[in-house]
Amino acid sequence: MSAAPRSTDVGQTRWSSRWLGRRQGGLFIALGWALLVGTLTRLALLVLSWAEVEPGLALLGMLARGVVADLAAAAWWLAPLALILAAFPRDFFARRWALA
Repeated sequence: MSAAPRSTDVGQTRWSSRWLGRRQGGLFIALGWALLVGTLTRLALLVLSWAEVEPGLALLGMLARGVVADLAAAAWWLAPLALILAAFPRDFFARRWALA
């Protein structure tokens, strides 16, 4: 049995090729990064102000509202790109000038 052929690009993994191979894959990756950065920032600020915070369910509610706010903000700045991707045909971005 022969092994499956491997990608010649060292930086490209199976995960990235699967997501970036889709038309809107970059949108989902950007959305994930926005949520990750927002959540990590919120948690870092929570750690820095832990002495002034009362732990409890209200804290979890605040973190959940923050994630929803991050999701809404990311959707707001990703919406124009999503509209551009939806408006143009799939082959439009496969042209030579778009790949450069």
